[in-house]
Amino acid sequence: MPILEEVKAFLRSYLEGKSESTKEQAKIALTHWENFTRQKPSDVETKDVDEFIFEYLKRLKSASLSVYLFHIGKYLAWSEKPDLEKYIMNERNKLDVEELAKSFIDHNDVLKMLTKVTALRDKLIIRLLVFSEIPIGCLKNLKVRHIFNEKNYDVPCKGKMISGVFYSDTSEIIRRYVKERKLKKNDELIGIGERAIEYLIPDYAKKMGIKKKVTPKDLRKVGKDHFKRNVLIEMYEKARMKNLRSKSPL
Repeated sequence: MPILEEVKAFLRSYLEGKSESTKEQAKIALTHWENFTRQKPSDVETKDVDEFIFEYLKRLKSASLSVYLFHIGKYLAWSEKPDLEKYIMNERNKLDVEELAKSFIDHNDVLKMLTKVTALRDKLIIRLLVFSEIPIGCLKNLKVRHIFNEKNYDVPCKGKMISGVFYSDTSEIIRRYVKERKLKKNDELIGIGERAIEYLIPDYAKKMGIKKKVTPKDLRKVGKDHFKRNVLIEMYEKARMKNLRSKSPL
């Protein structure tokens, strides 16, 4: 079915100055919308939106459908159907929340990894992912000499220096690790690269019975979000104090 003249007119004004990828996305989204509804915007109702979402959730990932709905909503607003645009955007927000919920690792699972891993190097790697702001690909660059005043670091990363602090007990774990391994100033701190870490983290999660596949990037998401990290630090410190009282430090 050829694309409606109304859609063509909307695209001409809507896509002016947009990137090529945005133009392609909008054209595809509205072609699917027109082929599915087979009616003019003036005749579209909320039930048509519901049926479209129900059908396309079978064909697309939530994130892709969210993009479709964004462009369709703009088209309906242009077609003087602002209530429908509002309805579509509300439904789209639900999809985004569901997608985020599926992708985000639970704080309790992160806490389990922080408290149950006993191998000192791996314990340190998990803390560096969660309790520092060093990108995964730059952890291998971290040398003993890049750490100063115990809690601060200044590490080379992608052509520049990244500075920050270690949170919670990370500096304490570093001291124990450096002493145990007898590391010198110019030695790499953890000695393994990104690929090895990508195997290490999911393996630990699986052994601990964590149902969701956990990746280093999942742990970094927690570390990069100040609110989530602060919540986790509070949870971890409570668990740590409890273990210290029972004379079994984490």
